Amino acid sequence: MKTHQKIAYALLSLLAPTAYSVAADSYPSELEFDLSSTLLVMGRDYGAEVKGSAASASVSIAAKSQLSEQATFGIKSVLVENLWENERENAAYWLSNDKSASLPEAYISYRAAGIGPNGTLLSLGRKELSYAFFPGYKVRHQAQSLEGIFANARISESLQVDLGHIERYSSWPSRENGTSLLDTSFKRLGERIGASATKSGIQFVSTELNKKSFSLHAYDYYAEKLYNNAGLKLSYTLPTDSGDGRWSLSAHGIDQKGQGDGAFKDHSASSLELNLRYKLKSFSLDAGWTQISKDASLLVPFRTSYTNDATLLWYTNQFEAGAQTYHAKAVYSRNSWTLAAVYLTASHLDRRAESEIDLVAKRKLSEKLSVCIKAGYGKCVFDESDRHHKSARDLRLFVDYRL
Repeated sequence: MKTHQKIAYALLSLLAPTAYSVAADSYPSELEFDLSSTLLVMGRDYGAEVKGSAASASVSIAAKSQLSEQATFGIKSVLVENLWENERENAAYWLSNDKSASLPEAYISYRAAGIGPNGTLLSLGRKELSYAFFPGYKVRHQAQSLEGIFANARISESLQVDLGHIERYSSWPSRENGTSLLDTSFKRLGERIGASATKSGIQFVSTELNKKSFSLHAYDYYAEKLYNNAGLKLSYTLPTDSGDGRWSLSAHGIDQKGQGDGAFKDHSASSLELNLRYKLKSFSLDAGWTQISKDASLLVPFRTSYTNDATLLWYTNQFEAGAQTYHAKAVYSRNSWTLAAVYLTASHLDRRAESEIDLVAKRKLSEKLSVCIKAGYGKCVFDESDRHHKSARDLRLFVDYRL
């Protein structure tokens, strides 16, 4: 693709929703459209001339129809075009953006009478969902998505239960047919963790209880011949005057055990995160600690809902066996601005000391247009020799336009 064609595509992707707005107005109210586009420019530098940059643009088209009082149909497509990427085999390649077309949502939902005052919501197909063991994770052009059967029941105002079967799921990059196990296609869990011969899906159950000052979240997912993952998160908010802000304490533990006689039969890993949060109006501050068991690394084929998760560079390897991580996170929102900062420092069994700091600034320019800049810096030091010192930098620009 020539340079002027790339520029034209970027402009068209940002203006595409406008072209659809007239057509959308002609449909009945039962059919809802959501149209958006994103321009993403990224750069990464690992030092020693190992650096690269890439730019990509995407258009997301979603539609939802209320088929009846109980039934809903939804579909969503994401089209990504790689505008440039200098030298696919250097640092730019791992930015994981590529030309792709994906279908992250295609589902039918039905609200059945039964458990709870609002019944049970049953969904079949592909859907962008968020659970404690699989939180919504959108860091590029598309969010991770699940394919399977899902049930949600709100038994009372404070108690919610989710359960289901995940056959396959997508990941966050838009790279297709790359060397990484993460790409835009839908794959089974075994394929994501290097055990492609295992074709089993995932069965899960999640229970969430929220009271005024206390919350409990228990969950478990099981993959036959791979492993079982059980998690428990407890949170308590200390009583205080509302004008003085609120302090809360939380503990989140995960235990994994290998199943069957496959590649992970001897797998045994656990983790614990402790977090202290202070929140005053639109400002929040988190500080905490995480420990991974020494026997094996924690398997994270999904992202976790840990506070120390989802950094830009993944430079601290915070889920590696024996890793001990300290984190601090601050978020402030005012009018159209959102500012965030995250700092992690990790120590490892081989005496590596790794750290990363990420900064985010987002501005909502209008109801349709927003701009976001993300910057990250990571450092790795071996105690025994300075020659092993490594550092990396990451810089990203997002421009989002939506109706």
